[in-house]
Amino acid sequence: KAKVKQWETFDSTLSSKSIQFLTAVFPNKSTIHEEKIPYNMRALKRDTPSRTDQFVNYLQASNSPVQLLDIRDQLLHQKNEVQNYHKFDTHWNEYGAFLAYRELCKAMGIQPYELSDFDIHYVEFSSGDLGRMAGLCNNRSIQEMIPSINKKNPPKYGRADTEENATICWKNEDPALQKRLVIFKDSYTDLLMKFLSLHFKEAYFVGWGFNYEAIERLEPDVVLIANVERYFAR
Repeated sequence: KAKVKQWETFDSTLSSKSIQFLTAVFPNKSTIHEEKIPYNMRALKRDTPSRTDQFVNYLQASNSPVQLLDIRDQLLHQKNEVQNYHKFDTHWNEYGAFLAYRELCKAMGIQPYELSDFDIHYVEFSSGDLGRMAGLCNNRSIQEMIPSINKKNPPKYGRADTEENATICWKNEDPALQKRLVIFKDSYTDLLMKFLSLHFKEAYFVGWGFNYEAIERLEPDVVLIANVERYFAR
């Protein structure tokens, strides 16, 4: 309840400045591929509502004005059609990030690009955080080919100099774009940068935690708090 009240305060304050505010929760790999985890952990999950479920249910029951984007169903629906997560890492790959990008755009009232608007090729990816935790970071067998998804005929855009306070800036020189985006993010948002930045004059990705100082300094039109489930609402 305290976290939702905090979000509602953010929403009210930003709305008074004509700034759109929304939050997003990105699924843990174990949420989408529950069948891959040990039986006792699956049993525990069945008997214990997840933190995400608790937030979603409370927001609905309280008729909160906070807009929470939950894309678990979309990723679950796609899981048998395309690999959306790395094999040896807890993070999603660019297919998973692209799916999240499309849902975020819809929530912000933006028309997203289709997958057919991008070129896709595959690159070698070694180890990952799971491999490193298992001490296998130098094992040549812990490798996979992962998708690299890049816009066909892209605009002149890209990552600019890193701003203060661990803020990463992407700028787009398309003169039709006028809005600024600020995302308070974790590592799951990193693969979203090149997709979301297609739709904004400037997109700022601020590490770990909402703060008004960044909003006052960057003057965004849209503010998003986005975290993976395991860090959600910390």
